[in-house]
Amino acid sequence: MWSQPKAEVKVITINGLFPGPLINATTNDDIHVNVFNDLDEPLLFTWNGIQQRLNSWQDGVSGTNCPIQPATNWTYNFEFKDQIGTFFY
Repeated sequence: MWSQPKAEVKVITINGLFPGPLINATTNDDIHVNVFNDLDEPLLFTWNGIQQRLNSWQDGVSGTNCPIQPATNWTYNFEFKDQIGTFFY
């Protein structure tokens, strides 16, 4: 059984939200997500389940992307092509 923790728990938020805000897309939409890293350590976003056709460098996986360094930003750009469903980032 789950219960609320008795201590403060730090979480990473996106625009102050956890989970992050909904990104609504229709097939063939171009998606642009600008990420500014306010953390004290590098971070990556991963676009789980989103097909990265001809642009795997936008997938956010360590090894295809360099982490976003603290106090810097990166804009992910990709096309939402021929996909249906719910995906998480």
